[in-house]
Amino acid sequence: MALPATIREWHRIDFRAVRRLVTGSLIGVPLGILLVKTLPASVVLHGLGLFLIVYGGYSLWRSHSGRVGKPRLVAKGYDYLAGMVSGALGSAYNSHGVPVAVYGMLKQWPAAHLRAILQAHFLCVGVLVVISHVAAGFWSLEAVKVLLMVIPGLVLTVPLGNWIVDRMAPARAIKFVYGALIIFGLLLMLK
Repeated sequence: MALPATIREWHRIDFRAVRRLVTGSLIGVPLGILLVKTLPASVVLHGLGLFLIVYGGYSLWRSHSGRVGKPRLVAKGYDYLAGMVSGALGSAYNSHGVPVAVYGMLKQWPAAHLRAILQAHFLCVGVLVVISHVAAGFWSLEAVKVLLMVIPGLVLTVPLGNWIVDRMAPARAIKFVYGALIIFGLLLMLK
């Protein structure tokens, strides 16, 4: 589903940043496979959930209080690190979007650019994750059936989401992202 959004947003994509993120993901994907085979999933998922709740809550509070700081992660080298974490969590738990979304907000990329970079990154890393899952033997006929059942819902909801975001002020869209991070964190904690 990232392909149509990437095509739609291509003019806003910082391809150098995406290249650095994907390069880091190339290192992170095999680490994620190793992670899933060695650590209990609950430990990693609860840790990630707690981080998302704390980060999302703090950021939402800051955005409502009017406190917006300067970008904290200016050096481009952090792109590689964020990509590596994204690749690891993507191949381990299909959560490759969370680290890059948090990272993009820490860099304070404008909302439209963040969305474009995220979609291009999702497209590239999604392909890497699928390849790594197939190679590691994680895919089954049942997984393919579930994927095929979900696709019609995505075809309907993605354009609806794009339509809503296109009509939303960027500052409000970022607040929704913070709220979504909190909800995602809670869901991870409940697993």
